[in-house]
Amino acid sequence: MKIFKYIFISFICISLFSQCQSQREKDYQQIAAFENVLFENKTTSIQPEKADSIIMLYENYASHYEKDSLSPDYLLRAADVAIQMKNGTKAISLLDKITGTYPDCKQAPEATYYKALCYNEILKDSTKARENCERFLQKYPNHYRASDIKDLQMIIGLSDTQLMDMILKKSQEHEASNQ
Repeated sequence: MKIFKYIFISFICISLFSQCQSQREKDYQQIAAFENVLFENKTTSIQPEKADSIIMLYENYASHYEKDSLSPDYLLRAADVAIQMKNGTKAISLLDKITGTYPDCKQAPEATYYKALCYNEILKDSTKARENCERFLQKYPNHYRASDIKDLQMIIGLSDTQLMDMILKKSQEHEASNQ
């Protein structure tokens, strides 16, 4: 009798596990299908309602499958869409989830990089942009984005006019050195 009890319990556990796996797979396939439609034409911008939908799908996946290796990647993709839509607050929230929940994942340096960019370019918060640049350089000094962060540090807080003047000056210096 005990053996039937163990077999029955094992069957229930396997059944529950397979249902969980199949739901995760369905969620993954739903995201993949939505991405195919959303990103098939790279020349047009994303419609806001579709952007909100894909962000929600990515967030729901990461929330339901927090331990899944795709979760930080989906959060980074969601943040990228939010940045494209100029929704800096949403992007920062998503990037914070990556750096807070998955601090050692391969997406963490990118998340910190994008936080610095987002604070500078969308939210116009030069203090937080600088903080994230410093955090990036402290944690990831040899990352391929380190030189980009150093370049960003030079332009944080500059107006468009100041930035254009700086670019023009560098261009003139470059031309003079080539003559």
